[in-house]
Amino acid sequence: MKSRGLPTVLLAAPMLYAAMIPTADAVSDTATVAVTATFTAPPCTVDIDGTDSKTVSLGVLHLGTQAIAPFNLNITCSYSRTSSVFAEVVTGVVNAATPTAVNMVNDSDPGNTGSPVLLSLSTVDKPAGILYGIDGATDSARQFCSGEDSRICTVTPTTTVNIGTKPGNVAAAIRFTMVNP
Repeated sequence: MKSRGLPTVLLAAPMLYAAMIPTADAVSDTATVAVTATFTAPPCTVDIDGTDSKTVSLGVLHLGTQAIAPFNLNITCSYSRTSSVFAEVVTGVVNAATPTAVNMVNDSDPGNTGSPVLLSLSTVDKPAGILYGIDGATDSARQFCSGEDSRICTVTPTTTVNIGTKPGNVAAAIRFTMVNP
């Protein structure tokens, strides 16, 4: 018996078919796109004892040095980043002899010709008193209440009333500013 093979035409057909498919040469192109953005971190907020009150009453002052009831600076941050606080004197003058004290303004002695009432503020990390100044943003010695998240900083006011201080209402205004060193 003679075996019959497949006709050669059928075997050659797949090869012809493959040869008739058009080939595509790989073509590509690239482009570089610059993407820029500015990120502004959301600010931390500072308030006193959880309220919008901006006044701390020192009560009636007496001769000598006395610690006043502390108040809290509540720092609320919506991001985690190292930050500190510094203090600037807005009303009053930093005492020349004691840079951690402020000469309070006395309404009955506008020129402070008598002995001024001194106000010092201390915190756990600055027990000897905070240093005041507008350069607190760059001077780490003036920064206090450092941390990375929301926090509460207890501030203790101390006043010194010397003999020679004229009686009257006294005031000082301190601005607390957040800084991200």
